[in-house]
Amino acid sequence: MNSRLPGIEPSSSWRADFGGEAKYLSLCRGTEIVCGGCTKGERCSRGEVTLGMRICKLGQGNEGDGEPMADKYTSYEALRRRERENFDYRIRIVRRASAVAIIAPHGGWIEPETSVVAEAIAGDDHNLYCFEGLRDRPHGDLHVTSTNFDEPQCLELVSTCDQIIAVHGMAGRNNQHVEVGGLDAVLRDAVCKELGDAGYAATVVTSGRLAARSALNICNRGARKAGVQLEITRGLRDALRKDAANLRNFANAVQSALREHKEL
Repeated sequence: MNSRLPGIEPSSSWRADFGGEAKYLSLCRGTEIVCGGCTKGERCSRGEVTLGMRICKLGQGNEGDGEPMADKYTSYEALRRRERENFDYRIRIVRRASAVAIIAPHGGWIEPETSVVAEAIAGDDHNLYCFEGLRDRPHGDLHVTSTNFDEPQCLELVSTCDQIIAVHGMAGRNNQHVEVGGLDAVLRDAVCKELGDAGYAATVVTSGRLAARSALNICNRGARKAGVQLEITRGLRDALRKDAANLRNFANAVQSALREHKEL
C-alpha cells in the first residue's frame, strides 16, 4: 500500500479496517491513496479519505462527529455468522405486561448510552429491548441500519406492541439536542413537546436520513406500523449518563407523552 508520496509529510493519522485486519495509515492531505485491497483509490480531502471501505479517525473510538461510516453488515443474520454473541454483542430483553416497547437497536458501545436512556424510559412499566456492542470498535462494525434491522427477537417483540420508541445516537459532542422522527405523528409530536417543556432542545424531523419515514424502519414495524425514533446527540447522552436526575427528567418527559398518547 502507498500511503504517502515522496516529499510530502502525512497530515493525519487514520485507522482503516480491511476485512477485519486493522492497519494503521498515515495519509497525506490532498494526495491520492492507492490501496492494495481496492482498485479505485480516491483523493484525500479535508484530511479524510474513502477507499470504498470503513475508515474512522484514530483515537475517536466508535462514534465521531462526521458522516456515519458504512455498515459492515446489512442484516442481523450476516452479523450473527461473523460475530460472537455474549462476546462481541449481546441481546437484552425485558418483557412486561405493556403495549409499549422501548428499543435500543444500537446499544452498548455502538451508540453509547442509548441503552441507558432506553432503560430509563422503559422503567418498570414497559418492554425493553437492547442490542448491545460489548467492545469499543468502529461504529459501523455492529451497526445494522434501522431499515435493515431484523433481529428476530426484536421483530417478534415490536410486532405485539402498539407503541414503539427507538432510542438512537447522533453525532454532536458539543451540543445537546434531540431529533424526533417516525411515522406515529401524534406520539412523535407529543414526545417533542414534552421534551421541550422539560427543558430539552427537541425538534420534529420529517425529512432526511434521521426522520424514520420508511415503513421498514424498526420503529415502524409494530402492530400499528408507526412508531417514534429519538436521535440524541452524544453531548446530551453523556450529560444524561452523568446526572441521574437529568436522566429521570428526560425519561419522565417521554413517559408522559406515552401516557397522553394512550389516552387519546
